[in-house]
Amino acid sequence: MVQKAFRRSMLAPPSSWRAAFAQLSPEWEDPAFWAALKRVGQPLSLRQYAYAVDLRLDQNDQLKLAPDEQRLYVGLFWRTFWVSAGVTLFCALLAYPLAYLLASSSAKVAGLLLMLVLMPFWTSVLVRTSGWIVLLQDQGVVNDLLIWAGAVSEATKPSLNNNLFATFVAMSQILLPFIVLPIFSVMKTIPPTYLRAARSLGAPPLYCFLRVYLPMTLPGVAAGMSLVFIQAVGFYITPALVGGQRGQLISAMISYHMQSSLNWGLAAAVSVLLLSAVLTLYWISRRLLGPGPIKVAR
Repeated sequence: MVQKAFRRSMLAPPSSWRAAFAQLSPEWEDPAFWAALKRVGQPLSLRQYAYAVDLRLDQNDQLKLAPDEQRLYVGLFWRTFWVSAGVTLFCALLAYPLAYLLASSSAKVAGLLLMLVLMPFWTSVLVRTSGWIVLLQDQGVVNDLLIWAGAVSEATKPSLNNNLFATFVAMSQILLPFIVLPIFSVMKTIPPTYLRAARSLGAPPLYCFLRVYLPMTLPGVAAGMSLVFIQAVGFYITPALVGGQRGQLISAMISYHMQSSLNWGLAAAVSVLLLSAVLTLYWISRRLLGPGPIKVAR
């Protein structure tokens, strides 16, 4: 009946249109509702970018901070970057001695170690992440070993899954080969005579490493850290499976808006901000460390 009245009012003079809309919903008489429609209908708007940094646009198009319960994205951005930076630094600390062992070992031993480094590439990321779920769950292998060793009791065993710790550990294991290979490729091209020459001139071993060997390996370290950091920033499957609610990164919100809420505009805004931040950090690292071309070992 309301629809019939609305159709009749559309044929009536414009003065009766307002009453017809009001019969459908009282919101049509609210000026704020019309202002919201006007803002949404704009072809170009910074509204989605404001939402992506926890800001809101009022009726006068003035930016204001979102309420506390609606502030989400800035915290996720910070968590994503510091987790990615921590994973990158941890992988670099593990990869450098491993790459040095590969470069200084005999051909047979180096081939075996290189096969072990490359073995994770032969397994799906989903399978490796599922393996960490089995290891880190409350009744998993790690907690059972801790209880068996007497380090913890059944009542005091730590929660190793569905948190940032699980995200950090799983991401480090998955991304470690991506930094080992660039460092190894650079170390393999450094002649060992350089270190022997420095020692013959009276330099102690630590001084030889810090002033001769380490500077020549920095291009490989920088390339590997850049590769690991860029991949860690965009990680989605691993944090979604082992991180739980406390270990999610910004990629989870991008996926949510693309697949569930269908707010593609907000997903695009978050993605653009994330890409801009990564490109800025990459440009800064290139300015500080230089281009550093990497030679592939033969």
